[in-house]
Amino acid sequence: CSMLRTLVYSVVLFLSPAVAATPLIAMDFAGNLFEISPDNSSVTPLGAIQTPDNEYRVLAYSKSGYYYTYSRSSTAPDAVSLVTFDPRTLNVENRVLVDRAIGIGPRGLAVKSDGTLLVPSNGNTLYSLDPETGETSFVSNTGVSGAFEGLAFDESDNLFAVGRPAGS
Repeated sequence: CSMLRTLVYSVVLFLSPAVAATPLIAMDFAGNLFEISPDNSSVTPLGAIQTPDNEYRVLAYSKSGYYYTYSRSSTAPDAVSLVTFDPRTLNVENRVLVDRAIGIGPRGLAVKSDGTLLVPSNGNTLYSLDPETGETSFVSNTGVSGAFEGLAFDESDNLFAVGRPAGS
């Protein structure tokens, strides 16, 4: 279990009405995907996302059936791309350069039920992100101190965040 804990960076639900127990999809830093059975905790490798990058962060599910992740090359760490991919085929459907620096990591990404992507930037500021163009638009300065580590919407589109205090 400790090996899996160090391997897996992000876990999201893979929603499928045909499956009684909803499997989880997890991703490591190298873009390898794994399916985790909630019934018996078995782990099945699915393969790797096919992009030229070698670092991946966060994983977010869209009700459209696609997943999103940030990717970047270790040789050009300031250039962050948003990658849209199909988890069944691992085919990259779209890859766009994000138009702004989105913080160390980058760490957060959440998809609202209408398909809007929300990302944190520079600590506690939130932006929407267009998955087709990589263009960001200011949404809100949250006023919290510190930085977000993760974002998620619930089924009612309430936004939840996990963070860390300033200076730690």
